[in-house]
This record gives sequence, C-alpha cells and structure tokens, in this order.
Amino acid sequence: MSSNAAIANPSILIVGVPVETQAEYDQLAKEYHVKFIGKTTNRAELLAAMKKLVSESDREFDALVTLTGVPYGKRDQEFLSILGPSLKFFTAMGAGYDSVDMAYLNRIGAWYCNTPTAPSDGTSTSAVVHILACIHYLKQLDSNVRKGLWTKGIKPCPVAAGFTIGILGMGRIGKLTRDKLSGLRFNIIYHNRTRLSPEEEKGAKYVSFDELLAKSQLICVHASLSTDTHHLLSKKEFEKLTPGVMIVNVARGPIVDEEALVDAMKADIVSYAGLDVFEHEPKVHPYLLESERTTLSPHWGWTVGLEGELEREALANLRDWIQTGNPSNGVNTPKL
Repeated sequence: MSSNAAIANPSILIVGVPVETQAEYDQLAKEYHVKFIGKTTNRAELLAAMKKLVSESDREFDALVTLTGVPYGKRDQEFLSILGPSLKFFTAMGAGYDSVDMAYLNRIGAWYCNTPTAPSDGTSTSAVVHILACIHYLKQLDSNVRKGLWTKGIKPCPVAAGFTIGILGMGRIGKLTRDKLSGLRFNIIYHNRTRLSPEEEKGAKYVSFDELLAKSQLICVHASLSTDTHHLLSKKEFEKLTPGVMIVNVARGPIVDEEALVDAMKADIVSYAGLDVFEHEPKVHPYLLESERTTLSPHWGWTVGLEGELEREALANLRDWIQTGNPSNGVNTPKL
C-alpha cells in the first residue's frame, strides 16, 4: 500500500553530525521542526540520548535520519521504538539494510529508505579489483617477490577474453561491475531474481542459479542479504562448482558460508577467493588470513567525497518522503 500525499510540517530527528553537508541540514532545520543528537560513543549512550530528547520534546517525531559514525549497532525494535508509533520514515547510510528491523517498521507503517546510489561506484570498483587480483594470482605473485622466490611455483594466469564470470545479483552494483569489466572481453553470465530486459543486459546472459554454479569460472556475489540469501553459497552449492572456480564477495559476508568456503578451498574446489566482507566481520577465518590464495579487504568501498554523497542522498530521501509521502528509495512495504 502506498501514499502519494505530501507530509505537512513533519518533526524530524537527525542523529549524528553531518561531515560535508552541515549547511544543507541547517537549511532543513529552518524549514521544519528538526532536532539533532550529536556525536555519541556507544549504543547505550545513543539510546539514552534519544530517550532523553523524546521525553523532553514538545512534539512526537515523524522521521529519523542517522548519519555515518552513529554507534547504533542493529537498527532493531529497541532502537526504533524509542520514537514510538509516530515514526513514519527512517533513512540511514548505505545500500544494505539487513540490520534494519523491517517487520517492526512495516507494523507501525514506517518507510525505510537506503542510499543505494552513493556507494555503488566504490563497491563495484572493489569487486573489479578483487576479480582481477584473483585471476592474476596477485597475492601469490606479490608474496613470491617479497620472499625472493620470483616466479618459482607460479602457474600461468587465465586469459581474460572468454573467461566466464557469473554475477550473482544484477542490481545497480552488479551492472556497474559488468560495465567496468566489459573492456576485458570476459564472458558475463548472471542470475537475478528477475531477468533484465535485453537493453539492460548489455550482452550479459541470464542463467538459472544452478547453471551459474556449473558454468562460472569465477562467481562474484552482489546479492542483498536476507533470510533467503543467508548461506546462499554453502556446502551443497560448492559441491556443484567446477573445480578451480574462484569466489569474490563484496556484498555481505553471511551470504557465503565461510566454513564451507574454507573446506572447498582445502579440497581445491575453490582455487582463489577475493573477499571484502566476512561472515563474522571484523573476525576473519584463520585459514583465509594465512592462505596465499586469498585477497582480503576490510569492507572498504569508501571513496573520496562518499560521505557527502551519502548525506545528500539521505536528505534527498527525506525530502522525497515529505513532498510525496511515497519515497522512491523505499525498500519496504509499510502498512499505511
């Protein structure tokens, strides 16, 4: 169910300190009833500050915006319910929303909006970096040089042209990854919840999930994390892979069963892995840390100017909701 009515005189809570867009948020405060909670150091301090502000406010809050660096942990009912059932809109930084209690927001009739555009370029670049590092055995090459082994024990790298990359999840970031790889003449196949139009596919071939597992020489994970995609790649799926396949994950760690991945690497089913995310991050499986067949990065698609882009996209989400009541970046279906 959706609404297309403008929101009259909303009361807004901004949690966190704008880093690059203070003027834009100050302007918002001139137009509407806006309260700010500045820097907090931990979740308990944040929750206490929110409870205090709500108890002292002369108005209930309709909207909540959280900026980067806010130590809220999970955006669960404990966190969200502080604002009470008056909450009708919530936006936060980032494309992922697996830590947001959608059931609670749907129940009280509140929208959740992510900020999918701002982080897409950096995340897709991270995917490409890991893909190229895998197929060029970069970790082993680097290690050999540092150890004075030069080319000892190194086998020839795969040829990029015609090498089959399977993209698991062809949304905004998956499409950007495909586009950035296009000049190297990879053979791109993909699986998605719904097939793209021929114009959107740009030469990528849609296949079933099982076909992607069987035909890919490298699988790049771009799916969103949900109950349906948790451990989407696990023991059963690894057993369907062609030996020597490579795995890249820049989406969410729990999509890949990390223990099953390690077992598949030990069994030489998976030859290389490029990982920007981990199942229990920041903790990383010891085998992945020690292996010379992995490239690892700390969930890092951060690029110059990204914080300002995230802040502006969150503000645009808020203004979209105020103006229409039906925000374009809404990811849930609240009971309105």
